[in-house]
Amino acid sequence: MTTATPPAICGACNHHQEDHDTRKGHCTTCQTECAYRPPRALACGYCYEERGREVHPHPECPVGHLDTVVDRWPALQERAGTRPTTSWPPAMGVARLMSEEERQEHAAERADTAPDAPGPRPAPVDVNVLDVMTTVDTGLVTAADWLASRIQREPIKTPTGKGWGDEAHKAVVLLAAKDAADPARWKLTGQRSAPAAARWLAGRLANRPGPCRQLDNGERQAVAEVARMASELMRRVLGDARRMTPVPQPCPAPCGGQLVVEGGDGEPPVVRCEDCGRTWAEAASGIRELTQEFR
Repeated sequence: MTTATPPAICGACNHHQEDHDTRKGHCTTCQTECAYRPPRALACGYCYEERGREVHPHPECPVGHLDTVVDRWPALQERAGTRPTTSWPPAMGVARLMSEEERQEHAAERADTAPDAPGPRPAPVDVNVLDVMTTVDTGLVTAADWLASRIQREPIKTPTGKGWGDEAHKAVVLLAAKDAADPARWKLTGQRSAPAAARWLAGRLANRPGPCRQLDNGERQAVAEVARMASELMRRVLGDARRMTPVPQPCPAPCGGQLVVEGGDGEPPVVRCEDCGRTWAEAASGIRELTQEFR
């Protein structure tokens, strides 16, 4: 893992190094009486503090990926309870390249699944989102169980029996109870959801206080990979990440190359030929016809 280049901003006030008069210990931008202090590198290895706080904006930061899971989980739950309104890849003008038989099958499928089609309608649910939720939940909780078995120490145990009523013993019992209930301790019972596991794993990656030793390089890389995959799955299904999918029909240009659809991140989708480089987008009128654009 390569450590990111430290930014030339002050770790205290977040303004550029050139805005500071180091002789007077003064920031000319915010008028704060602080000498320039380089930002502190965070334990994730990718990010630096901002205004004295841990912020993980780097796109490859595993702590940032886990924060995405926590922040976007409610949106995923809400999306799971709604009927899918869009499909991937979008049809766009590629439908014109379909055969007549394929078009008839596609029309019959849409007629059968339309909300106003005859017969009973299933409860609104997005199965794809539910699958992603299950995958992310299982992956993060399993990763937390695995990591806890390696780095988390057992709770303090105290002997019990007659004659143990002195103040020293009471203090030890209280200490043991607090240690067992430490919120930084991962538990095998109770709240074992994807957000809970993400918070705990993020704390381990950031070396926050807790009844655990620090992670070695292998453990850190394993957790980082799980965090990246979970964040990527969620962002993709929520439309936050750009996707690219091959199209079965060849390019209509003489090259006959491979077409791919790019989109899924909120930006208008486009069809691109990987051979000749031509791209197509839907017309602004909303009619599903191809507009050719050359690079």
